[in-house]
Parts: sequence; C-alpha cells; structure tokens
Amino acid sequence: MSSSPVAADPSRAKTPAADGLRRALGENAVIVAAMALYVVVCFAVARAADVPFSLKLYGVLWLVMAGLVAVAAVARSVTPAAWRLPERLTVAGPVLLLAPAFFSAFTSLKSGIARLHPYTWDPIIAGWDRALLGQDAWRVVQPVLGHPPVTFALSVLYSAWHPAMIAIFGGLTFSLGRPALRTQALLAMIGCWALLGTWGAVALASAGPCFIGPLHLAAADMFAPQAAYLRAANAQLPIWEFAEQSRLLAAAASGRPVLGSGISAMPSMHIAVATLMALVGWRFGRVAGIVGTAYLAVIVVGSIHLGWHYAMDGIAGAAGTLLIWLAAGVIARAAAGASERTANAGH
Repeated sequence: MSSSPVAADPSRAKTPAADGLRRALGENAVIVAAMALYVVVCFAVARAADVPFSLKLYGVLWLVMAGLVAVAAVARSVTPAAWRLPERLTVAGPVLLLAPAFFSAFTSLKSGIARLHPYTWDPIIAGWDRALLGQDAWRVVQPVLGHPPVTFALSVLYSAWHPAMIAIFGGLTFSLGRPALRTQALLAMIGCWALLGTWGAVALASAGPCFIGPLHLAAADMFAPQAAYLRAANAQLPIWEFAEQSRLLAAAASGRPVLGSGISAMPSMHIAVATLMALVGWRFGRVAGIVGTAYLAVIVVGSIHLGWHYAMDGIAGAAGTLLIWLAAGVIARAAAGASERTANAGH
C-alpha cells in the first residue's frame, strides 16, 4: 500500500500557511496570554463590584480587522509581495482580535473607578506637588505657557497623542522584523494599561485638577484660577480639552461606559504611553529617540498646563513605565528563548 504524497514528502507538510500560523502563535503567545488574563480579571472584578461591563465598546476595531483581511486577500491576488500584507496580518491577527475586548475591559473598569474607590486622593496629590515645587505645578509653568497661542498649540499636540500611539504600536503589531522588540513593546503597553491605568488608578483614585470643581472633590476648587485662564484662552483660540472634559463628565453622569470614557489622573497614562513611545524610539535610533523624548516633554507640560494632571501623576506614570519596560524585556527574552528551543526540538 502506498503512502499519501504528503506523508511521503515531509517537506510538503510544512505549507506557508502552517508556517505563518506557527509564527503567529509563537510570537504572540505571551502577549495574548497577558491580554486574555487582564480581560478575565477585569470581568471578575466588575461582576463582584457591580460595575457596568462591556466588551463591545471598541467593536469598530473588529470591522477594521475585517477590512484588513479583505485588503490582504486583494494584495495576495494582485501582487503577492506587496508589503507582505498577508504575512503581516497573520502575525498581527491574534493581537488585533483581542484588542477590542482588552480596551473595552479597560474602559469599563476606568469608568467604574468611583464604584471601586471614591475619588479621595486629589487633595493629597495636590499637596505632594506643593511640597515638591513650593506651589501648584500649573503655576510653575504658567509664566511661560500662559499665552493663548501657546495653549492652543499644546492642546493640538496633546490631542495628537492618540494617533501617535496607534501609529507606533499598530506598526509594531504588524512588524515582521525585530520580534523581541515587538514583544517587549506590546507587553509593556499591556502592562501600562493594566498595572498603571487600571489597578494604579483604582488604588490612587483621583480625577485631576480640571475635575475637582465639577465633581466637588474638595471643600474649595483649588484650581479655579487655572480653569478661568483656560476659559479665557478658549475664547480666543479653541482649546480642545474643554469639549473632551465635558464629554467625560457627561459619560460619568450616565453611569455607563462608552467609547473613551472614564476619569482618572494618577498615574498619568498620557505620560506613561509617551514614555513608552520614547523608549521604543531610542531602540530605533538617535533621531527617533530624540523626537520621542521631545514629544514626551510636550505631553508632560501639556498635561499640567491644560488641567488634566498633577506633576506627581507624570512622575508616577514615567517611573512605573520604566519598570514595566524593563520587566517586559526580561519576559520577552525568556519567551524568545523558549520559542527557539521549541523550534530546535522540532527539527
């Protein structure tokens, strides 16, 4: 009895699709495990604390995923070598499939912070700023930044944080080169959102200078003069933060998580992610590192000047990110070594 052609020729058993799948699973195993664990823990905490929870808040990302599959199919039929799109999509697929659930879980918990831990830390953190700087942090930068054109420019640059984050970490998700850096960066990103943006934010529940007055978090609005300046600046040039702050307050009043909802100051996720972008930039070269560090500086001063954060929020965010980045590097190297040993054992 003759054996099948595939069984007779072992080289044919390894198809490009099978190789791509093995690579996707190997390079994403620790990343997917971290994302899935985070979603499960968030769900359990939300159920235990009666926090409204949804995994569909970022469902539009699944539509984007479907569009990418269609683009990859067309690219393969027209020109198989075009940007290696099918291969990139295979490697990125596991992360992309979990990303909407991951960020929906994050937003659900962030929107429920007040149910998990009342906002009691604002006066304390503001006191730390005064102890460190001798006065409120916004007053330190106000003489230089307190001019409407400067405030407007900072508002624009601060708002560019979202597209910058998506471009950098989206690009790394689809990257086919430097797998160790890809794993470290994505693991660090997950760690920042989970450890700093969720559990750190719950433990140190604070809303930030711009929300002390609207949420009545102190006997007196310590930052009313800063809010008055920003309103005056907005009368001359649009300060985008006002619309965003109003949206967040409305979402908080509704009691339900929505796309991008949730109020939290300590530690600063804007500064955490900007720190991570700078660290990734330095791994790509001097120019990218300098640009990333300069943008981090803009986010630091913008977070204070625009009323989102205390100085201590940024210090905690940057320090926490550095520790997470180092830990993610250790895990990434260990995962790469395990994957290499498994691959060698299979030959």
